[in-house]
Amino acid sequence: MPSGSNKYRDHLYQYREHPDQASEGFSDHRDSFFTVYLSVLPFLAVEYYAELSFKVLPSGLIFPFGFLLFWAFFYTYYKPGFLEKRLSNTDEWDVAGIPAILVGVLVWFVKVTVVSLAKTILSYIGIEAPQNARRQQAEAQAAHRRMQQERAFRGAQAQERAREQKPRHQTPPPPQAPSLPSDIQQALATLGLSDCRNWQRIHRRYRELAKQYHPDLNPHLTDVGRRFMMYDAAYRKLSQVKNKYFAA
Repeated sequence: MPSGSNKYRDHLYQYREHPDQASEGFSDHRDSFFTVYLSVLPFLAVEYYAELSFKVLPSGLIFPFGFLLFWAFFYTYYKPGFLEKRLSNTDEWDVAGIPAILVGVLVWFVKVTVVSLAKTILSYIGIEAPQNARRQQAEAQAAHRRMQQERAFRGAQAQERAREQKPRHQTPPPPQAPSLPSDIQQALATLGLSDCRNWQRIHRRYRELAKQYHPDLNPHLTDVGRRFMMYDAAYRKLSQVKNKYFAA
């Protein structure tokens, strides 16, 4: 990688706060509820138009029921956990925050009743929620990567045992490239490239992982950031012995 990218990563690890320890900004505290307040006007307008145009519709279908249902789904799938964290923060419970608390409690009530009931019904008929589907896909990918790493490790152990069991009077094998230390093999296994001696392939694999797991692309996913740090540490270790063990 260019030296500028290395300096950027060093700066990132040194000065950027961990996502779990970072203080929430103005947008995290107020923008979402400010958007909730602004959405009252269009919901009221649609409710007024619906009551004038469709006499058979029950009053309050669009507002407040549709309004609360919309934001309940929003805080369930788009910003899960934000509503509960906001309501549990007693530091913001002042006179000016009473409307936000009331609206938040109403949205939370609809979320834990209607939305939870809908998720239960969908799960019963075999339709998984998007959040569960993404989590299951991530777990399947992680299990596949662990299986590949374990298979590579077992293969390396089998080769080592086979070399130890060979009789000493046999003709020595032709000279080969120096064997890799265990920490270098572990770094290669972390990147999913066991017994690879081609540096271009290692570099290309690291770039693929960086595009997928870099913290800037996944600022709110702590596990993804930790995984990127693991891949980056493995790549740094391999870079230190690049000229010794790997071909260009």
